Amino acid sequence: MQIAILDGTPKFKESRSGYLINHMENLLGGNNECHQLKLIRKSQWQQYYKTIDESEVILLVAPLYVDGLPSHVLDFMYHYEKYLKDEGKTPNLVMYTIINCGFYEGIQNKIAIEIVNNWCNKIGITKGGGIGIGAGTLLATDKPIPFTAASRKTLKEELQKFKELIEVKGTKDDLYLNPQMSRSKCMRLSDMYWYFCGFANRLTPKKLYVKRQ
Repeated sequence: MQIAILDGTPKFKESRSGYLINHMENLLGGNNECHQLKLIRKSQWQQYYKTIDESEVILLVAPLYVDGLPSHVLDFMYHYEKYLKDEGKTPNLVMYTIINCGFYEGIQNKIAIEIVNNWCNKIGITKGGGIGIGAGTLLATDKPIPFTAASRKTLKEELQKFKELIEVKGTKDDLYLNPQMSRSKCMRLSDMYWYFCGFANRLTPKKLYVKRQ
């Protein structure tokens, strides 16, 4: 089965969405042909339409932006819808969605997933289901918190179930996941990650709090 994986991050590398996509590709890759499509590359959208036409499943993986989807993802959805109308095509696809956010609560991704669901209803794509993941900052790297860690046990299990659902083109209700740790611990780990990013870019804690004049 051919699967079009839409990468909705505006980043070109080291994104949480890319991390999740790599994990899903590892799960799906054995029996399926996965094509990763980076939506930030607008010049390639026409080729992406053809890849999607040849696929049976779409998997959108994206970060939460202002309670919704990144603007370039919305733009792609608009232009793909226009492409279908112009070509007189009716899609025969099942669409799945994974959205991650920096908030602790996975439910914060609800509106973004509902945007995708409503779009599917509008253009005739079958809704397969979505997963909203909280504390996406902690997905930045596998080194401090690998998928084998207890704090990621539920996420790992649900992504495995999601993979199995995708392979049979099934449908399910949307699911929202919080990290398996306290909110305070999650915030401390997130702060440590941003401090690490600052140090990697030659910043000090003092410089992080400097206000622009």
